Amino acid sequence: MRELIHSSPAALGSWAFGDCAYWPDQQHESSVQTLKTALRAGVRHLDTAWAYGNGRAEQLIGQQLHRLRGEIPRENILLATKIHTFDPHALERRVLESMRRLQSPYLDIVYLHWPHTTGDILPLYQELFRLKESGIIGHIGASNVPVESLKKISSEVPISICQFSFSLLWRAEEQQLVPWCRSRGIITAGYSPLGQGLLGGTDPETLRQKDPRRDLVFFDPEQRHRTAEVLAAVRLVARQSGRSMAEVALQWIAGTGMIDSIIFGARTPVQCTGVLDGLAHRTSACSSSSILPRSPTRSPPPGITSSTISGDPLSPGSSYGTITPCAYRQQPDRPNLKSSDHDFSAMPTRSPEGMRSSL
Repeated sequence: MRELIHSSPAALGSWAFGDCAYWPDQQHESSVQTLKTALRAGVRHLDTAWAYGNGRAEQLIGQQLHRLRGEIPRENILLATKIHTFDPHALERRVLESMRRLQSPYLDIVYLHWPHTTGDILPLYQELFRLKESGIIGHIGASNVPVESLKKISSEVPISICQFSFSLLWRAEEQQLVPWCRSRGIITAGYSPLGQGLLGGTDPETLRQKDPRRDLVFFDPEQRHRTAEVLAAVRLVARQSGRSMAEVALQWIAGTGMIDSIIFGARTPVQCTGVLDGLAHRTSACSSSSILPRSPTRSPPPGITSSTISGDPLSPGSSYGTITPCAYRQQPDRPNLKSSDHDFSAMPTRSPEGMRSSL
């Protein structure tokens, strides 16, 4: 698995392929062509979920991989899915359903999809381990699981890969989870690298009134200005370096060295190509300039404290990396929704997207 991820560090997420309410009007043929574009560009890591579109995303991927089997053998694909259940007895049935939809006799990675970490999730992982021992699962993954829960689980069940939201708008996991994974040789996979489109240039003010993204904590009235600060900083670096906002955001992630596999979403071949070009393209650095004035010291900082471009702004250790995450509210088990009764001072351990994949 590590070899495939090293050779294909970009992974295609398929949440939008499910044609769910979150991504309305997604056309089947557009999803098919997007998948083919990624595969023919060399992407070999595909990320999906049992719940995406009630199985439509898995079914689409399975159909296309079957049709392309002469061009791309199954053993050259890293196929990952996520299972959402709270019942260990239902896990095997759902894994088998995913295998049927994906038309594969085995799954390379199976994650638990947003498990309730307030309860005992070890029995679920123990069942995944049993399925791994049976040969139908290659590796066990953890998706959006706090590090304290992972410490308990990993003492009894081998975890190969951890998946979580990671972008310039959401960096909470670099505090504890990423170092913990690194110390144990666990692969890290970051989704929503473009903050569901916001870091790719989507103007938050132009989102339709019923766009579900408006319910993200990024748009909480008390957080909007902090989100705007991050977007303004990325926009400035993009203009000064002659890159797109997406390039800046993607190359920043690649430059941190914290993420082994960047899971991106795309609804069209053009979007897919744009992301892959953004990850591949690297230009000379722009001249030094101050992005934002230093903010009063807080712990954790509420937004961008300071950022001065010196050398390559996207390189590890550059001062551009001092952009700190916005402070977000966390609502237990539904962290994507707004709330009014949570402390802003504590950085949450779960991402703001809720059951969201990458875009």
